[in-house]
Amino acid sequence: RPKDPNQKITQLAPIPSSIKTIENELMTEVHITFEGNWVNQIAKIYKGKPFVDIEYTIGPIPIDDGVGKEVVDRFRTSIANNGTFFTDSNGREFLERKRSERTWDNFVEFEPVAGNYYPVNTGIFIQDNKASLTVLTDRTQGGSSLKDGSLELMVHRRILQDDARGVDESLNETLDGINAYPPFGDTSRRGDGLIITGKHRIIVSDAHSGAMAARTEMDGMFSPPFVFAAASGQAKFDDSSRLHKFPNISLLGDFLPRNVQLLTVKLLSTVGDHSTILLRLGHSYGKEESPDLSKETRVNLLQLFPTLIKVTEKTLTGNQDKSLWNKNKMNWGVKGTFSREDKLELPVLSLRPMEIRTFEIMVKG
Repeated sequence: RPKDPNQKITQLAPIPSSIKTIENELMTEVHITFEGNWVNQIAKIYKGKPFVDIEYTIGPIPIDDGVGKEVVDRFRTSIANNGTFFTDSNGREFLERKRSERTWDNFVEFEPVAGNYYPVNTGIFIQDNKASLTVLTDRTQGGSSLKDGSLELMVHRRILQDDARGVDESLNETLDGINAYPPFGDTSRRGDGLIITGKHRIIVSDAHSGAMAARTEMDGMFSPPFVFAAASGQAKFDDSSRLHKFPNISLLGDFLPRNVQLLTVKLLSTVGDHSTILLRLGHSYGKEESPDLSKETRVNLLQLFPTLIKVTEKTLTGNQDKSLWNKNKMNWGVKGTFSREDKLELPVLSLRPMEIRTFEIMVKG
């Protein structure tokens, strides 16, 4: 681990003979293996898409030299972010981070590297008056901007020394774990180190547009569509008339607005031809992240569910009716408290930036 942000990290050089390019009408792939043969990377450039995907396979991390290693993916640019970067909070709002700064007085920095790492659930970005760099993740990782113009995410590590955080054990995960047989007390690791795979999505956009770039792609990155394939029976590929052909099928009767997320669709019960569904919708943009998409938006549930019979708003967790909660909640007598009064009548509802609302709906069929 570097002692300070200015310390140079060990860079693995690509093996020239391993570089392979695959190109077709939809995309271009560049396959690279780095020195040591324990890091492999595939860069995917899609035609007509504003991003580049980096897929990586890392491990087992070698420790034959007796040195533990932390592997980071670092991106360098000329963006003058002046120590400021942004990370998301559980995929919702983006939080501003200031390198080596805290909100309290008399702050003394002891860990200039680890102390500037923050959890990244779905995205991290830097920006200035000329451009923005956004990196999206497919899982939670630690990330930072240790130097201006750079972003980095820790993707894997294998440490041979305890980090003095209470577990009294080094972070050296292996395939076979520790010895599980007598004599007990032998905590030495068995097997090779772990091999991990993952993906980063890189987006370069206009000035001060990092949040908007992240919002546009983060759902598709974190929850990609599942692709299924099945045998076509006895039909031959040259006999198209016998192949199964299905139109697009969707549970929804209409498209959602661009700034609305479908967070939950859960079948609660079915009685006869009536089904009760728990529905949770969320506004996917924060305030001032987009000139158009950060505005309050409307959703007509009857257009989404043409066979809608009844709709009841619930609390966020769905455990009671919102009207009952409003009636029984504690009145603290504090001025300026948040009040959510929707002037629209269901099945038409509104969503404000970052707002999530939960409904229990009954549909026919």
